[in-house]
Amino acid sequence: SKLGGAKVFKCPKCGTQLLRDVNGARNIMLRALQAVAFTIDGDAILKLESANCSIWLD
Repeated sequence: SKLGGAKVFKCPKCGTQLLRDVNGARNIMLRALQAVAFTIDGDAILKLESANCSIWLD
């Protein structure tokens, strides 16, 4: 069955385009990283903060 709609996601903020499936997989990965990421003082792991754009990490 067809899902319909565009096969390419275009970010409304920056205009960047990604394949819909690639963008979906990326969002799943980012949510998983947010769930397990934490902050440590110094030069270790930093918690992922919200980015200016929902599909790119700065």
